[in-house]
Amino acid sequence: MIQPEFFNFVVFSIFRALGEKLGEGAWEVVWRTGEILLSEIARIRNVRGETPLTTLRNLADYLVEVGYVSSLEITPLGPDRLRYVMGKPAILDGARKLIEAQLPPPHLSTALMFAALKTYHGLRAEMVGEPELLPDGTAVETWVLKPMDS
Repeated sequence: MIQPEFFNFVVFSIFRALGEKLGEGAWEVVWRTGEILLSEIARIRNVRGETPLTTLRNLADYLVEVGYVSSLEITPLGPDRLRYVMGKPAILDGARKLIEAQLPPPHLSTALMFAALKTYHGLRAEMVGEPELLPDGTAVETWVLKPMDS
């Protein structure tokens, strides 16, 4: 079984290299990664739900099961806002270092969730502000959801 520390090193290294070579263009890779990841997961597991929240929670369950995060909570904050709380994501240390270096972080689960919203529900998600990376290993994001055509 791969150790989370090594996985973090690998992801950090790949995204640091992308950021160094592509600059802001690395963001395209971040979001494309989510689309590819969704496609791969969908080959082995049906994660599509009847509602956007159900789909996101199905993916959250999968990410906890595979050990990417210790917990993952998605809470509606209104009709078009969500709070996304990840407990100890495997890539947190690398993400912190990338943000400190002003390079795009991997946002693997965020990109995955955004791809699912787009693919299955015709919604575009955007992060509101920067993620909060808390000392206890929790990462918190707030998202706003919009129709694809807006």
